[in-house]
Amino acid sequence: EFGSEYHVALISQNPRSVIMLMSVFYFKDVPEERDRADALVRELGRRCRHEPYPESRTGVSYMDELYSDDPSYAGLMARLKRACDPEGLLAPKRYGLD
Repeated sequence: EFGSEYHVALISQNPRSVIMLMSVFYFKDVPEERDRADALVRELGRRCRHEPYPESRTGVSYMDELYSDDPSYAGLMARLKRACDPEGLLAPKRYGLD
């Protein structure tokens, strides 16, 4: 669908959880491939969040989308961050939190 190659590795962490690692391969100096890879990563993240399989780590470019589908969770995370880091010194603007 996106014209990019990706691989998925499933790691059994314990009897109740599996870690899924996704890698997207492309030539970064080819703008069309870079754009297709970007669209693929965004779509894979969106589909996983809707299943729901939340992302625990992502690239800086995609952090703003981590909580985009769940505003109540985003609010909770923002409140926790403000409580733990009232000056906003730790990881500013990361993980979609201000």
